[in-house]
Amino acid sequence: MGVDSADYLSNVVLTAEPNYGYHFTQWSDGNTDNPRTFVLTQDTTFVAEFERNSYSVAGVSNDVSMGLVLGGGTFLYLDTVVLTAEAVEPYHFTHWNDGDTVNPRSIVVCSDSTFTAYFENSTEGIATAQKSYTLTVTGNTIRICGAMGETVRVFDVMGRKLLKKRLDSEDILLNQTGVFFVQVGNAPAEKVVLVR
Repeated sequence: MGVDSADYLSNVVLTAEPNYGYHFTQWSDGNTDNPRTFVLTQDTTFVAEFERNSYSVAGVSNDVSMGLVLGGGTFLYLDTVVLTAEAVEPYHFTHWNDGDTVNPRSIVVCSDSTFTAYFENSTEGIATAQKSYTLTVTGNTIRICGAMGETVRVFDVMGRKLLKKRLDSEDILLNQTGVFFVQVGNAPAEKVVLVR
């Protein structure tokens, strides 16, 4: 809030009040006090500077063995984010937790948000093939035997795709630790834990 006029040598208090989605960063002279108090000795102008807030947008799956969601992360207020629900065979995307059925969907960031994608079996009652490979983890190396030439995708727990490659060696080395999901070809994604 500004002050139009005040007496010489009086204490003046200025308060910067951000609108929703923004936060105060500093005054035009670099001072970061808010509110700020100063002694008035001359005509003075201070400009309050603001920046957009950061918010988290998470896309999650109701069942990671049926599919994953790509596109989550941290974004600025009013950014547009695209979330994509990616099903694995024999499943298909049906809807988001808010009832929206658009996929991929665009979201204008206004707050921290979580969107859950729901998947269903496309071949209810039809037998599906057994997986023909083995997946093991040692440290931060994922070993996939019996799937040479298949496309492998690795996702983090937010559903962000970290890696997509055609398997030309049995070992995939990730320079990260934590919980990940690995999808080989069209098989359901498998949860793995990588450590150093």
